[in-house]
Amino acid sequence: MIDGDQAEGLRRWARSLSSLSVPAPQANERTLMVLGLGRQDDSSQRVTRVLQHWQAQGYDWVGDPLRWQVRPIHPDDARLPALAALHPRWGLWVDEGAEGICRAFAQLRALGERPGPRHLLALHPPRMAHSARLDNLRRVALQRCGVKLLLIKS
Repeated sequence: MIDGDQAEGLRRWARSLSSLSVPAPQANERTLMVLGLGRQDDSSQRVTRVLQHWQAQGYDWVGDPLRWQVRPIHPDDARLPALAALHPRWGLWVDEGAEGICRAFAQLRALGERPGPRHLLALHPPRMAHSARLDNLRRVALQRCGVKLLLIKS
């Protein structure tokens, strides 16, 4: 399978990076690497609130939202390719409004220019709901950046 071969190649490459510190995930850990969160004190809590909302809507795959370890990351981080090989769950924070969509697209564009995850879960405030802007972002993410953006209806 091509995806498996590519992932294995990335893992080998990641192991060869001895100068970069990349924490390995724990066996029972549910880590969600999130692009676009920024540096606010409550950035991880915003993602947890979204997971709580989805869990309350009946999305059982979420499990206990408080057990997720949310790890903000920037697409320019030198460890991104190695982290992509180690962590299977990735998200993109999308703020409300046109500015939020523009910031999310900038993150996608930067991600598309280098090796990294190619499947991201769109994380956004629950009141934003499924909108035409999110649909446009999903379409542009794939066409212009080579990134599949998953939208959850809630």
